[in-house]
Amino acid sequence: MSSVSKQHAQVFDDVDAMLAMNPNLSLDELNAALQHKVQDRNNQPHPDFCGVTPTQMANWFYAPLINYSG
Repeated sequence: MSSVSKQHAQVFDDVDAMLAMNPNLSLDELNAALQHKVQDRNNQPHPDFCGVTPTQMANWFYAPLINYSG
């Protein structure tokens, strides 16, 4: 199983666990809980990025090049 597949499986497992603990969650409540979980995950250091977080990688990747010109 690839790293991406494992991450997807973890998200689905998290959803299943949330729904098992709170079966009456509305779609908006579930969405808010998942957004929080994904934000937490995106702010965790990732070994594929040499300890940099996915959020930091995205910021560097999408930053305008003018910010880095000398």
